[in-house]
Amino acid sequence: MATRVAKQFVESYHSAHSDDVMETLDLWQTKLPEFDGSTLEAKYAILNGLPHTQEQLGAWQAITKIANHFMAADKFLVSLASISAKDETVAVGIRKAQEIALRF
Repeated sequence: MATRVAKQFVESYHSAHSDDVMETLDLWQTKLPEFDGSTLEAKYAILNGLPHTQEQLGAWQAITKIANHFMAADKFLVSLASISAKDETVAVGIRKAQEIALRF
């Protein structure tokens, strides 16, 4: 249902704001950089004011590339596929997050 609502929202939004460029990024299909090993070491090097090793630099550049892609957007719509949550608290939290994401 959430995906259907998101698609309907995107269609309505695009009709009202046809000059806006819209991009869909499926985070389940997109290869995102792992945040472990050299990437974590690179983060802590920054936090501690230390230079990166070559391996850390490469790992951190992958993170900044995807972060810059997101920061270039003016608006976000986050849609979560329907889930079957055993924990109702989690399901309620997800529903609230979806509502917030739809109100931008």
